[in-house]
Amino acid sequence: MNIRKYLLSTILVFCFISFAGITPILANESTEVTTNIENSIDNNEESPSKDINLEKEVEIQPNGYVGGGVATSEGHKGYAEIGMDVVAPGVRIQSAYITYTIYKNFGEFDPRNNSPYRTIKKNYYPNGKSFIEDEFNVNLSAGKYQLKVSGYMFSYDSSDIPLTIQQFWSRPFTVN
Repeated sequence: MNIRKYLLSTILVFCFISFAGITPILANESTEVTTNIENSIDNNEESPSKDINLEKEVEIQPNGYVGGGVATSEGHKGYAEIGMDVVAPGVRIQSAYITYTIYKNFGEFDPRNNSPYRTIKKNYYPNGKSFIEDEFNVNLSAGKYQLKVSGYMFSYDSSDIPLTIQQFWSRPFTVN
């Protein structure tokens, strides 16, 4: 009987500590959740949370981002084939908003110094899957290009916290 009381009191103390917000100290780094809120619900209310910014992150991998990859075709006349995949292990994706930014090579190529040649924004609704795949064609004039993919997604488990999709780049590719 005393063991049951001990276990029950231990569980109650742990629940109290969890609700008090002390569990992030005990949490594993790979599952750390950071949530910052910019303003209190009532702007007239004096609250210490007013000065915190609105950025929210959920780390689901050691680098803190959802990873992915992109492949582009080489040498087609007037268009490029693009294939993209994003994998979020253990996350049931509700929606994702991905931006494809295409940079054209004008001589010395450093995409950070060039303005985008074309930007394509796409929305995905994978219904709880932990990955997104897409293939599509883009009409482009002859030249050398490079593609950057970036975006964010929401999961069913934490629909108010966006997961950042790490920016990733294609290899340079040519359109004839």
